Amino acid sequence: MIGGSSICTLNVVQSNRLNLPNNWKVSLLRHRWWQQLRIDFKPGCVETGTNALVTLGWYLRFEQDSKVMKVLSINVSLPREVTGQGKTFSTGIFKIPVEGRIKVHSLGLEGDGQADLENHGGIHKAVYSYPFEHYEYWAGELGRNDFSFGQFGENLTISGWLEDGVHIGDMFRIGEVLLEISQPRVPCYKLAVKMNLPEFPKHFAASGRIGFYLRVLAPGEIGAGDAMERVKIDSRGVTVREMMDVMYFKRHNEEIMRKAITIPALTPSWRDELKQRLGMEAVTNQS
Repeated sequence: MIGGSSICTLNVVQSNRLNLPNNWKVSLLRHRWWQQLRIDFKPGCVETGTNALVTLGWYLRFEQDSKVMKVLSINVSLPREVTGQGKTFSTGIFKIPVEGRIKVHSLGLEGDGQADLENHGGIHKAVYSYPFEHYEYWAGELGRNDFSFGQFGENLTISGWLEDGVHIGDMFRIGEVLLEISQPRVPCYKLAVKMNLPEFPKHFAASGRIGFYLRVLAPGEIGAGDAMERVKIDSRGVTVREMMDVMYFKRHNEEIMRKAITIPALTPSWRDELKQRLGMEAVTNQS
């Protein structure tokens, strides 16, 4: 039994069964290899039998907390040549975790880069974040145990903020940096190559577990373990999930479209497309 103080760590050296008190949360500090771990809570806890993805040989963090909203890992890469789906191309999707404090500027993270600047990067898609909560879903769905931070091409692997609970235009403070949600992530064939699954982008998009892009409003430095504090909730209330749905799956939801076009933070090209659908004049053509 783990108890006593509100925070403790455990060095996992083999597969374990742990009995945790009610309301305890588990999150990773660092990892390389994945293993399924069964978490059994005390009788009466609604989370009895919850599955968690953990790491062998590295440290876990256990916190008695209602919800942990933080950056678990910062991941970067520069573009490199890869071969997949019968062609060779340049991509920056193969992100790897980095240590220490990382500088963030208007075009993204220091040491990070994109190959296709028409569809990736830029001020409106400077930083891509992905919830760690989805790792467990995809591990089960795909029957895989080889995931590592940055698995889905994200710059920030985060905890606590999901697509149906955050909105286009919401602002977040991480360390010194102020960020603003601009749009959901739309997967392309490069994610299929990264996952070695030709059909994966289609399933990824349809699942709604897509993550979101952030615009940098104030530069600075961030590091793994930093809190991710929401400092503004956009008043229109269009969630990232709703935005993805209206663009690709529920394309005739006029109520959401009309709300979305009034959000200054929405990526301009997305606003233009919605205006065209609504029969309004599109005045910008920026990605």
